[in-house]
Amino acid sequence: MSDEGPPVQGKVARIVDGNELLINKGMRDGVKVGMRFAVLDDKTMNVKDPDTGEDLGGILREKAPITIVSVAERVSLARRDNPTALPRISGEGPTGPRGYQSSLQSDLSRIAETTRSQRTDWPEGVQVGNFVAEKRVASIRGKSSS
Repeated sequence: MSDEGPPVQGKVARIVDGNELLINKGMRDGVKVGMRFAVLDDKTMNVKDPDTGEDLGGILREKAPITIVSVAERVSLARRDNPTALPRISGEGPTGPRGYQSSLQSDLSRIAETTRSQRTDWPEGVQVGNFVAEKRVASIRGKSSS
């Protein structure tokens, strides 16, 4: 990640699955693996006054934090920073005849994995066309005393 120049901005180009998406920026735009972005909420941007129609500006509200995991020339693959974990049954060992709890846990895990791999919607409402913007962490430089 480079702090030189303006932050990289783009849009969601495709939802790959419930945890990954493609953005329309790549190597030629300065995107690198490990860069962090925010998918922004369109509802809080470009707000118009209902009485006058005047542009009131907006607020940059993050829908979902993402991190770049693969970069091509003009497109990048990003993964959700905090994937939604599906609930699991807690408890140790069998809790009924013939290990019913263990069998149920195994079945639920298999179903959850299948569901995660087939999901194309994000709970945050991320959609193709949503704006994305690079997140930069301000560095704190120590001052030396003389």
